[in-house]
Formats: sequence, structure tokens, C-alpha cells
Amino acid sequence: MNGSATTVDGEAFSRLFRSHAASVAIITTVADGVPVGFTATSVVSVSAAPAVIAFSVNRTSSSHHALRSGVEVLVHFLDAVHTRIADVFATSGLDRFAAADWCWDEAGLPRLAGVDARARAVITRTIEAGSSELFIAELLTARAPEAREPLIYLDRRYRALAELTPTSS
Repeated sequence: MNGSATTVDGEAFSRLFRSHAASVAIITTVADGVPVGFTATSVVSVSAAPAVIAFSVNRTSSSHHALRSGVEVLVHFLDAVHTRIADVFATSGLDRFAAADWCWDEAGLPRLAGVDARARAVITRTIEAGSSELFIAELLTARAPEAREPLIYLDRRYRALAELTPTSS
């Protein structure tokens, strides 16, 4: 390294990540008694002991205001059959919860019906990262069914993992 910083332009960055498959989740919480939620492809495992995850949100996102240290969130890990709800929670300007089947869970968080893989977490730290903010969260509960077909986002569209797996002939 020569010590000079170089940056990648936005188009090169987008091209790179269009070819990077990511799992799809919906993160929900509550702000001033109102349910808030968004689709995320940035959820990552950070640590198993203690169980810690991270996700990022653009600071211009309508959901960003609801997230801060100490806030609890419910992370819904979507299956391949959940493309419609992923689209709903990725759409700006839409009353997302009016278009979703959901209820309040036992912790007072909005829980999406039919999403069996989920984790409740508390945000413990935030880190500014460019135009986004990285949220670090410790898991309080986790529910992971044995068999599931995760929803994947690749090249600007949702896909089933099976669609990406070559079959032997």
C-alpha cells in the first residue's frame, strides 16, 4: 500500500454487489407505538457467543429513525415463498403493515405471519458507515425451523436457493 486512499465509484460498487447473493430478511420494530419495518439484505452473523448480528440501513430510509441503541427488533428470515412480502417491505411510501398479515408478538413487536425463522434482538451499538448506519444487535431469542428454503436476492431479483444450485445430470 502506498498510503493513498482510492475509492470505488457507485456504479462499480453496484455491479460488484449485483453478483453477490444475499439472504433476505424483514426487520420490524415499534416507534411511538407504530409498527415499522423494512426489507434487508445486509443481515450478517457476527458472533455465536454471545449471539450477535449486524445489519445496515441508509440514513435516508423511512425506517432509520426508529432504530437506535436499546431498541428491540424482530428479524424475520424469509423463505422462497415470501417474495411478495419482501417487495412490500422494500417499497417506499407504502403502508407496509396494511399490506401484510401480522400481529403483535409477546414482546410487543410486529411479527409477520407465516415467517417461521426469526430472532428477537436488542441493538447494542451503532456505527456510521458512509450514507448508512451499521446496527449491532445481540439476540435475545431465536427460532430456526429445521427445513427451510431461504429467499435470496441476486442481480436485482428474488430467487429460491434451489434456482441457484446446479443439478447433476
